[in-house]
Amino acid sequence: MNLLQRLLGFEERSHDPLDPDATYPDIDAQLYARQRAHVSSRPQATIGEALGIPAIFRAVTLLSTVAASLQLKEYVNGREVTPAAPVIRRPQRAWTPGAFTRQTVLNMAAYGEAIWIVKERGADGLASDLVPVKPTLLKSDFSGIVHDWYTYDRNGRRFDYRREDVVHIPFIQDPGDGRGRGPLQMCGVATNVAVEAEYWASRFFVGSIPSVFLESKVPLAGDDPATIKDKWLTDPPNVPKVGYGIEPHVLPLNPETAQLTASRMYSRGDAALMFGIPGRMLEYSESGSSITYANVGDLATELVRLTLSPVYLEQIEQAFSDLRPRGTEVRYDVEGFERADAKTRYEIHEKAIALGMYDAEYAARAEGISGEFPEVRPAPLRVVNG
Repeated sequence: MNLLQRLLGFEERSHDPLDPDATYPDIDAQLYARQRAHVSSRPQATIGEALGIPAIFRAVTLLSTVAASLQLKEYVNGREVTPAAPVIRRPQRAWTPGAFTRQTVLNMAAYGEAIWIVKERGADGLASDLVPVKPTLLKSDFSGIVHDWYTYDRNGRRFDYRREDVVHIPFIQDPGDGRGRGPLQMCGVATNVAVEAEYWASRFFVGSIPSVFLESKVPLAGDDPATIKDKWLTDPPNVPKVGYGIEPHVLPLNPETAQLTASRMYSRGDAALMFGIPGRMLEYSESGSSITYANVGDLATELVRLTLSPVYLEQIEQAFSDLRPRGTEVRYDVEGFERADAKTRYEIHEKAIALGMYDAEYAARAEGISGEFPEVRPAPLRVVNG
């Protein structure tokens, strides 16, 4: 258990293995003991297993792809610099700017941290080319304040990095080892529940023959039950079965009664909570709520304002700003998300024109309209309602 978990009040729980000779007061106590022994031995789900859950995969890709649609801008003393520095316009020369942001946010969401390596520096000594690396490939010695980063090559030889050549962006920093922890690391129990629900669903649909109970009208002895069962299973499913005194009963079990649908819907709700995403964006149905055309555009705004911007973008912006000269600030352009929906904007324009605050021409310019036709401006798909 790491220091952060201890500081947050988590306690390690250990259970004795189930004793086959132990006696229990009732069947419920025995089942609870069996379940407790199974749960205590289940290791935390891996990143790959967690991303195999559709709701978690959707949450991670949603955050990273929405962030990838945003443009980085550079400001000096509050004024935008045009054009921005090459490392801002294209942080990794071989990648598009969106791909760099997408990989950074994906690593923060999945691994709990993002790490950049400064590959090249310009004549001024400032970073000019960055490489986002998989966080698990780098090790570190943490002094409590700074990291000394290193890795091992294929031959087992250690390679040390200079502190100034590694940019570390943690989701939540563990004060013990200084590494990042994200939703998948901190919410291990919920992740395990989602993984186990998917395994249960996959096992439910194994095989082409439904679960059948074979009832014999006559007493069976010796190997007769096993022989009848093997014969039943070896015959193709569509071949008629003939037997004296054997009556099949199909068990009344389907995905609905087995709660497969309910458990997977529950996993969607957990994923929405873990990643701070509006449940409706993960197709999580909440009782008493509905999504309409009037509020669908607000979902993206809520995602950016409450989760993407403060949790992910703010830290990335600070990391970029630290790579630039003093007085330089790097920000993502999220103006499209902060605008009201089209209906609200036009109502505001109507009232402002009626009050004489500005004229229709000003309102047209504010909406990017010139003359009879709207101005063709490249815009990400995030602007849902205009």
